Amino acid sequence: MKKHIITISGNIASGKSEVAKKLSEILEFEVYKASDEFRRLAREQNMSLVEFNKYIESKPEVDKYVDTRTREYVSDKDNMVVDARLGFYLIPGAYKVFLKANLEKTSERLFLVSKERGEEETYLTLEETTKAIQDREKAERSRYITQYGVDILDMQNYDLVIDTSETTSEEVAMLIKEGFNKWINLED
Repeated sequence: MKKHIITISGNIASGKSEVAKKLSEILEFEVYKASDEFRRLAREQNMSLVEFNKYIESKPEVDKYVDTRTREYVSDKDNMVVDARLGFYLIPGAYKVFLKANLEKTSERLFLVSKERGEEETYLTLEETTKAIQDREKAERSRYITQYGVDILDMQNYDLVIDTSETTSEEVAMLIKEGFNKWINLED
């Protein structure tokens, strides 16, 4: 059964959070960000996200905890945008979106905004940023394959895939809105 829930997954710094925010404004949907809980746990351990990802490779209970919280929060809700790497997997019946962007663009974005947004980690060089993105994405992908048997980079998991390398968050949000409206109105 289709739900009025849109999950947004994607590459690091592909614009997930900004698109989720814009989409929620356009559709008047609530936003839930699983990464907020993940970041909180990393801060409690005094670790960067890259360090925390490596740390929890041998602690599947951490992912299970964050994923359970996401499922529980969304379980009785409707009209939501869920910004979560595994949202497509955790929330059956949702419209599943993946945002991708090339590594050069994601590195530039993360390098420029990490300090502005108060990120736990800031980067001294673009090369350092690129390496951190590659390490984090590799660790997350491997962990999810091991723990859930799910490849977050398999585009067949998604209803819509958008390259955000050269588009604004408003443009992406409108594309998602159009796709969602068509999808929700199709017969099951």
